[in-house]
Amino acid sequence: MSSLKRIAKNTGVTFLGNNAFKILSLILVIFIARYLGSESFGRFSFALSFTGLFAIIIDLGTRLVLVRETTKSKKDASKFLSNTLILKLFSAIITLSIIFLLINILKYDSITKLSVIIASFGLMFNSMTNSVISVYQAYEKMEYSALVKIGKVILRFLFTMSILLIGLGLTYVLIVYSLIQLFGFLISLFIYNKKISKLVFNSDKDLIFRFLKSGLPFLLSSAFVEAYFRID
Repeated sequence: MSSLKRIAKNTGVTFLGNNAFKILSLILVIFIARYLGSESFGRFSFALSFTGLFAIIIDLGTRLVLVRETTKSKKDASKFLSNTLILKLFSAIITLSIIFLLINILKYDSITKLSVIIASFGLMFNSMTNSVISVYQAYEKMEYSALVKIGKVILRFLFTMSILLIGLGLTYVLIVYSLIQLFGFLISLFIYNKKISKLVFNSDKDLIFRFLKSGLPFLLSSAFVEAYFRID
């Protein structure tokens, strides 16, 4: 495939995937707000917004490093991805511990605390999925990324609507959210193993520290961007 066709293909599937994701997500949020009511929807929005503040801590700036390094050496893609996931597992444990600690220190009601705790697991699985998608990006296989995104939002829409229609509330909506994020991670790994390379987890301490060091500038950049847009 020529460079022009490859660029056109990846641009097209990314555009369609992102917009389909946004449209279905918007429709779903409208239904969630309608069925949950203002109080529960407020808790829902708070749980996702509060946990979203910690996404950059889990990522540690490794997403862009993974794209860069995999582009340079595709034969080491599995090694890079496996060590990135190992690093993210440790950062996720630390981040979730911080979230649990903060939400219990702050004076929120028990339902809000539970909502944040459930949403934090979705945050972790979504960050893991983004690492796999970074490898898709390095291989210029954005159709896989679009497939994962659209698949997640369709399943989340179907299961969430089913839960809302039978009268279940906020907790179950967030459980579905986290489970769909887990599904997204697993299906992204399945596609990686089938279409790109077999993933074998082999810890390399030196590589992990190299990725951690290389990701620091991206981490700081993301932190300043988050502060700029969320300072209010």
